[in-house]
Amino acid sequence: MSNTVYTALVEPYATEIFARRKAMDNPSSNAHTVIGVLPMKFNRTRQSKINNDLIITGANALP
Repeated sequence: MSNTVYTALVEPYATEIFARRKAMDNPSSNAHTVIGVLPMKFNRTRQSKINNDLIITGANALP
């Protein structure tokens, strides 16, 4: 009898904790993905600007 009462009290709490943890797994995973992609995008954009500057400088240096 006491085991049934204990289970009735603990099970909803455990289910709630599991649901909260599961709900936070997806945002955490997405954050790691974004953190991995942003430096690559930044570096590509920076390199593109450098390339454009080199092309313009080279074109201006021609007689």
